[in-house]
Amino acid sequence: MGEIPKMSRLQMRAIAGELEGKIWPLDESLIVIGRGTGCRVRLSDVHVSRRHCEIRREDGVMVLYDHESRNPTLHNGQPLPRAELNAGDIITICTSRFYIEPFTQENRPAEEEAQTKPSSVTQPLSKSKHIVETFDASSYAGNIDAVEQLFELFALSRALARAETLEELISTLEANVRARLTSASFWLGWHVEDEEFVLYSPATANASEKAPVEAFRKALATTEGVLLSYHERGGFRYVLAAPLLYGGKCFAVIAIESHHIEPTDCASVLEYLVSVADCAAPLVRAVERLEQLRRDASRLANGVDDCAVLLGDSQAMVALRAALRQAARAHGNVLLLGETGVGKELAARYVHDNSSRADGPYVVVNCAAIPAALFESEVFGYTAGAFTGAGKGRRGLFQIAHGGSLFLDEIGELTPENQARLLRAVESGVFRPLGSNDELSVNVRVIGATNRPLRDPASGFRPDLLHRVGTFVIELPPLRNRRDDVPILARHFFARFSVHAPSHLAGFTQDALSVLQANEWSGNVRELRNTIERACQCAQGPLITPSDLASPSWSEKTPTECHEFQTLSEHEKQYICRVFEKCEGNIAEAARTLGVARSTLYYKLALYGIRP
Repeated sequence: MGEIPKMSRLQMRAIAGELEGKIWPLDESLIVIGRGTGCRVRLSDVHVSRRHCEIRREDGVMVLYDHESRNPTLHNGQPLPRAELNAGDIITICTSRFYIEPFTQENRPAEEEAQTKPSSVTQPLSKSKHIVETFDASSYAGNIDAVEQLFELFALSRALARAETLEELISTLEANVRARLTSASFWLGWHVEDEEFVLYSPATANASEKAPVEAFRKALATTEGVLLSYHERGGFRYVLAAPLLYGGKCFAVIAIESHHIEPTDCASVLEYLVSVADCAAPLVRAVERLEQLRRDASRLANGVDDCAVLLGDSQAMVALRAALRQAARAHGNVLLLGETGVGKELAARYVHDNSSRADGPYVVVNCAAIPAALFESEVFGYTAGAFTGAGKGRRGLFQIAHGGSLFLDEIGELTPENQARLLRAVESGVFRPLGSNDELSVNVRVIGATNRPLRDPASGFRPDLLHRVGTFVIELPPLRNRRDDVPILARHFFARFSVHAPSHLAGFTQDALSVLQANEWSGNVRELRNTIERACQCAQGPLITPSDLASPSWSEKTPTECHEFQTLSEHEKQYICRVFEKCEGNIAEAARTLGVARSTLYYKLALYGIRP
């Protein structure tokens, strides 16, 4: 072999073993070879030590040092503790062999490929000594760092337990992790569906692109802590991630990125991050659930009833539930159409609860109840000083619904100006809070609802917004088109309101159920609910009778020639007679006209003594 000047650049090529074909330029002051996560040349062979050997630059010469491993490093076939490297030398480490050669530019692409591909290691939660079920004091004996970490975990748990909102809890968690691990970046990725994640706090598009999605997905798949190491020109960049588990399932992942972690500290840092995630997970889930309960309680306090969730066995309801489930499994926005009182808000909640976003927030906004001038600040939020009186910023409803569903009730009542503001946010998930120069990106499914004919140009609703909200357009049938469901709904509301009745009630008479089933119900389920509530308060006997159901509004809906009748059963008899006569005694046609089954009509005819 010829002599090579000592200042000549060298490179090391793997000629045998698991890394065969890869090249590393020997242009750094220290190159560590071994099985550890921080090694520049990383081998997975179990016979290789974590730091098997290293190559150092000393006075312009690359020198190989063996770390006195059980399986010695061989330099040109000889086990030497130290050897200067020259072109033509061969390094042997167990089954791997490396050839030292002059550096050539043409080999750079292969070297770059080897550098940019991350190496990774996982840390099972069960291996963390801070969260094992059985405490072993000996593992902390003489280990000041471990005791310090344990104390910090205890202090962090207390701080997180004091948080009353999810925003406050995540902020506390981020501040602790950044300070403890000197992290340049912190992310909390919320698992939405499949392998998709959204950042907890809506971020700019540029910040979202930098999120370590690879680490998120790896932590989701393994439910273990993950360490990814990337070799860059300035050294190593480490991305560490730990899953937040609840009920054995990963619902979120926290991740950090740092250039300041020493290779020897990677394992302990990952262990600490895994411990933090395990301590925070149940508290994050609990506060998240608490916030949703607060939103639901606020809706209930405002008179929103979500107890009778899509009850009914009629063909119309079976088809409706199937359409809603299909929309829930998809990813598009949903528009619900129907008359007032048919249960559009219940259908919206049904879509959310049956979708992959069911664990995310569900936020309701009544577009008709928000003054037009306040719509932008309410929906998109604002920053401190955005307008007079804005002493501090406020999150908008789009931000609160990030990772979940936003229900826009009465969307047809929006002004043209607010429709234009809503258009881009619905289409792209990008919006700018009032007073801010930065655009935020959110992942929100929009569910709209209205009783107005939005397709009619006279409605004043923008066609482009209609197309973006209405990926799935579902129309809810009125109650008069599914009369077979009336007894089911009536019994449901009876069970709810009879407990507050002044007298003990046992149920309905058959006549009462027949009257309920025959009514037109222009107010749909909401009118039925109010009727049953009133009847429970007014009933005199153990069973609710037709007279208990009577109300002034009902008499207005009956034929004018029947004003002399005093009971609803007589009104019903008169109406059936008129329909039966109009259909010339045809049972099937009369049943279709009345919207009841033929068996029900036969019962009515027998009840009222009407001969077919």
